[in-house]
Amino acid sequence: ENPKLINPIDDPNRKPPPLVTMSLKLKTATNPKTHKSEIVSLSAICHSNVTLDTANTDEQSNRHMTQISLVRPLPDGGPGIAKFPRELEAVAKQQMPQLRQEVNERALLSRFFLQVGQWDPDVIVGHNAWGYDLEVLLSRAGDLKMQAAWSKLGRRKRNEQVQKSNLSSRRDWYIAEMVKGRLVCDTYLSAKELLTETNYSLSH
Repeated sequence: ENPKLINPIDDPNRKPPPLVTMSLKLKTATNPKTHKSEIVSLSAICHSNVTLDTANTDEQSNRHMTQISLVRPLPDGGPGIAKFPRELEAVAKQQMPQLRQEVNERALLSRFFLQVGQWDPDVIVGHNAWGYDLEVLLSRAGDLKMQAAWSKLGRRKRNEQVQKSNLSSRRDWYIAEMVKGRLVCDTYLSAKELLTETNYSLSH
């Protein structure tokens, strides 16, 4: 609490502590009823031991990596409850056993935010994470009136709902405020700084 009690570590051989990183990617689809973009799938990989002074080998990386992949039925605009294709479960068991099927968007986001809290990453990594992914996560949490759970995106405990008006008027400041305590590494922004291209998508 008192900055005068902080003493610098005077040891040139002391290695920097490892970081916990979380790579994130999500997909959205437009709801034909509300005409809003909703999150339909989300994948995240956590690396719990990223060293800063040396490169991690593949064996080391695999040992410290965990993954979560979530999917929900696509909104079809019909009166009934959206459902998965019948063959999805069988295909997922064979090709992607780690895939978790959630009943709706709220359940998907609740599961994801819970996992972020358990991983507690130091760094959130994504391609256009700052320009799209984080904004969508906050926006959808606000639309669904999710209280407290969404605050796992940062390290500050919050009990209020997302203020969507701030995403419109003070977007960059608000996102930075919501992820306080974590760093954001956006490879899309880094590519724009280092390369001269007309398209910075991963498929380019």
